[in-house]
Amino acid sequence: MNKTELLHLHGLLVTVADDLRDEGVLTVADLEPYFELEVTPVALQASRSDHERAVQTLAAAISERIAAFASDGRDQPEQAVG
Repeated sequence: MNKTELLHLHGLLVTVADDLRDEGVLTVADLEPYFELEVTPVALQASRSDHERAVQTLAAAISERIAAFASDGRDQPEQAVG
């Protein structure tokens, strides 16, 4: 994957993380390892390896929280009572 594609993926993962935060699946604390890297999708001066590390860290945080959320059974739609 070239750097342009990596930047695009990085941006998409940030969008997913923002949406999951809005829905209460992710917290700021879950994303702290990503924020500590201080590499954002618009950090064009950052190296390709910096973006790879950021993408891997962000993807790991997202996947861990989704897995935990799903194992709690909260991924199922609420059943109508009646």
